[in-house]
Amino acid sequence: MTFSDEEKILIKSLHLSKEYNASRLVAEFPDKGWTKRSINRLFQKLRETGTVDRRVGSSKPHSARTEGNIDLFDDLIVSQKDKPGFISPDLWPPNSPDLNPVDYRIWGLTQEHVYKTAVPNVSQLKQRLIDAWSSLSQDVIDDAIDQRQVRLRACVKAKGRHFQYLL
Repeated sequence: MTFSDEEKILIKSLHLSKEYNASRLVAEFPDKGWTKRSINRLFQKLRETGTVDRRVGSSKPHSARTEGNIDLFDDLIVSQKDKPGFISPDLWPPNSPDLNPVDYRIWGLTQEHVYKTAVPNVSQLKQRLIDAWSSLSQDVIDDAIDQRQVRLRACVKAKGRHFQYLL
């Protein structure tokens, strides 16, 4: 069951201030359609995290798999098949951060730049991220992209398993 933000606040407030349990909340608000199980899960989250809010980035990942993008991707694959060193997409592991240049190289450099000193607020964080990205040289980006093929080959050699030891 999904609770609205207002319902989460109400449940949290009644639980903390008046010690309402799940049974009492279900009985007091029968029109809401709440279940004891879903309320108890919300209580558990409150105990574990101190909040009933979702964490940033905890939603389902978005997909770029539109019909147009799939067609473009297929055309790209067909155009690359005869090139030396081409690795077919069926050999690519799904969603591997070890194969994404931004994940294995660029983000690490960006973090070093951003977190040299404590970040006092969100606007400062945004500015530091912009500055870090702007300060990356094209050579660093090119090197990260060039590493991708090496990483793909190591991944294939390791049959999709952990492959850092092969690099």
